[in-house]
Amino acid sequence: MNRLSARPHLPYPMRLSLLAACMLALAVGTLLKGTLSFTPAQLYELLHAAMHGDPSGVLDSPPARILLGLRIPRMLLAFLVGAGLAVAGAVLQAGTRNQLADPYLFGLSAGATLGVVGLITLAGASVGTTSIALAAFCGATLALALVAGSAFPRRGEAPERLVLAGVAVAFLLSAASNFLIYWGGREVAQSALFWALGSLGGARWPMLALPAAVVAAGFLYCLYHGRQLDALTMGEESATTLGIDVRRTRLALLLVATLMTAVLVSQAGAIGFVGLVVPHLARHLAGGAHLRLLPACALLGGALLMAADWLARVVVAPSDLPVGIITAGIGGIYFLLMLHSQRR
Repeated sequence: MNRLSARPHLPYPMRLSLLAACMLALAVGTLLKGTLSFTPAQLYELLHAAMHGDPSGVLDSPPARILLGLRIPRMLLAFLVGAGLAVAGAVLQAGTRNQLADPYLFGLSAGATLGVVGLITLAGASVGTTSIALAAFCGATLALALVAGSAFPRRGEAPERLVLAGVAVAFLLSAASNFLIYWGGREVAQSALFWALGSLGGARWPMLALPAAVVAAGFLYCLYHGRQLDALTMGEESATTLGIDVRRTRLALLLVATLMTAVLVSQAGAIGFVGLVVPHLARHLAGGAHLRLLPACALLGGALLMAADWLARVVVAPSDLPVGIITAGIGGIYFLLMLHSQRR
């Protein structure tokens, strides 16, 4: 389970650079192709006009409004959500010593969704972004408290039990969300469907500041504690021998993962399996040491969700498929293939 000694064939900086280049190429591709497609020359012209002035008035055209006002914010939000969920998944897997842990199965997404649905039920659909993010964080923190309380009734119990407790809490909180949706009527159901399925269709420029700040701060915090994450994957006794306060370190890292998940769910809904699949893929590229793993998770997670969101835009065009459906399909296919390969 632990791959701290994995040695990639290419040097790590080269692998990370290639991954970043592929992510940038994918980002440009998602901007060019859609219901309305652009040529690279049109993309350059619009971006140049946005950054250096627009004497010709090209920014007033409908294509410019689609690209600059809708498609670019959506692409950036997809990257932030994918990167944040992937990093949160890697942290949860290290903290629980279980590579099946992720924000969705751990119950954090379900808790954040319950917080948002509860707020909508009480206050109506016209609530502010900050209120939604705060409600999502309260719900995700409730989920973390329930998981920790269920898995650690006595001191010294195995952290691997956190995943089993997380699955149970996820079902419980999802049932509570569904009850509120049913009790709140059609208006609440329509508003809550966004968070239940996950979608990036509402992305706008003002929405990006909060997730960008939280994901950047959370990523840097987890990267700073990369060696502690490595120690946690080796077991409590090894970590304690290295002078690490295991319980305090684990709690702090889980709270950071909770905060990241809550903010991202408040902006994009409950998008599953990104935090589960991406760390597995990233370990093949970067090994298991978290100082290398977390940057690879961020880039790969952002790229995966950008690609999934592009599919959500084009697969049933001109309609917009919730991206959570795409990621659930990708996650299910990935693990079926993984199980099939292990049988050989």
